[in-house]
Amino acid sequence: MKFLFRLVVGLILLPLCISSISAQDLFQPAASNDVVVSSNVGPVGVGLNFDWADFPNATTYELAIRRGATMIDNVVTTDSHGLYTSISNPLIPGDPGSPNIYSWQVVTYQNGAVTSLSAENFFGLVRGSSVVYPATGVLDAPMNLQPDQRDLFTANLVPAGLFMTWNPVTDAVGYEIQLVQTADANGQPTNRLIYRQNVAQPMALVSNIVTGGYRLDVRAIQFG
Repeated sequence: MKFLFRLVVGLILLPLCISSISAQDLFQPAASNDVVVSSNVGPVGVGLNFDWADFPNATTYELAIRRGATMIDNVVTTDSHGLYTSISNPLIPGDPGSPNIYSWQVVTYQNGAVTSLSAENFFGLVRGSSVVYPATGVLDAPMNLQPDQRDLFTANLVPAGLFMTWNPVTDAVGYEIQLVQTADANGQPTNRLIYRQNVAQPMALVSNIVTGGYRLDVRAIQFG
């Protein structure tokens, strides 16, 4: 079980070409898929999680987020995941059918020296509010979702978070996850989409959400 580390915005990405982490080792968000969000990504409650493979003997990681040739921001962490939150420099979603394209890349350090530079993964960011499910290419629902999807969590998770895990599904090429707020801080029912995105592994990092009730829906994807 991984635990979310409090992140610090910091270093400038070094222009080095040491390639050891492949695009396939960048788990969340999955490459070449759209992330659907209900608002700009950055303020408390609407941050975006990034997750990648552990690298042996790493002491720090640097997550770089770009839009085209423009650097959006960098996040430094001691664990192999990062949470992007910025009120002053949010990620802006595009319209359905016309996503804004972002990319992310990870630099791995060992005691201050660069030991790996990952491939660059691209994803689209789209504004949407509908709670839906995939229409095609769907296998049986994943089993053994932990924590239980009917009672994800209800309070005091700003900015702390957790990893959701489930059993792998045979023939799945990835998984679509949908995080829905089911109740507000006062316990009043809601049905508000937080985000919908694809992940490459049978796990999802969930964090930086405001107090309330939540449900995580998971669907296995058979076709890319």
